[in-house]
Amino acid sequence: MRAPWPNLFLVGAPRCGTTSLFTYLAAHPEIFGPSEKEPHYYDRDLLGPGGMSEDEYAALFAGSEPERWRLDASALYLYSPGAPAAIARDAPGAHIVVSLRDPVELVASWHKLLAASGAETILDLVAAIDAEPERREGRRVPPNVSPALLLYTEIGGFAKHVGRWREAFGEDRVHVVRLETLGATCADLVRTLGLEPIQQELPHLNPARRTMGVAALLNRPSPLRSAARMLLPQGARRAVWHRVNRALTPTAERDPVDPGLRSRLEPRFAAELDLLARTS
Repeated sequence: MRAPWPNLFLVGAPRCGTTSLFTYLAAHPEIFGPSEKEPHYYDRDLLGPGGMSEDEYAALFAGSEPERWRLDASALYLYSPGAPAAIARDAPGAHIVVSLRDPVELVASWHKLLAASGAETILDLVAAIDAEPERREGRRVPPNVSPALLLYTEIGGFAKHVGRWREAFGEDRVHVVRLETLGATCADLVRTLGLEPIQQELPHLNPARRTMGVAALLNRPSPLRSAARMLLPQGARRAVWHRVNRALTPTAERDPVDPGLRSRLEPRFAAELDLLARTS
């Protein structure tokens, strides 16, 4: 194993303040944050083949020897069946951070993000949830999109995934925080890592976004995407597409979750709501 290697992993969940938390942690002089927040090195079982080589991944952390912690903040690691064991093998002393939120709010925000980027073609969340049985079989899935990203009840059902990480690393090295109280608990999180907090505020980044035709078009199969796949490494492609999507997809205020949708989904997320109730 090449050194230095990351030893602090912000594994998710998506739409739970991970971009803001990454920025907050990386500002600490004893925490190294690489240029690419989400290298997705350990979740190929979820996203499919390809991705960074070991050399490319290690290069993200080159020169980070002076820092005590080296941070990988790939927000889908939480759901990867193989990531906990693989990270425990490669970084046995690692600490894990999980940021969570109300699961119904999470599902609604995740669906809105995918719809804005063009990765989701079913624009009604209830209909998208109803399509999950077909999507588990690979049907009604847009091109170049992993079906796992479209299983909203799985994305919101994070309790079992948190349990898997705790089994791999122990409860003392898996730090669960809540989006709703993140600003007040960041300093406590830094202290649990054995560091003194510095004077900084949690930034508000990666807000809700609304669908825009140009951004959606860029995410569909096209000669431009085909050329990019041939000319650019996957990590570089992801970074470029992320920036383009953000530039072309305007921010929007988050709409309240429909009460009918909430009443339908909350019974499915009883374990998640219980986990949040026990998390400060």
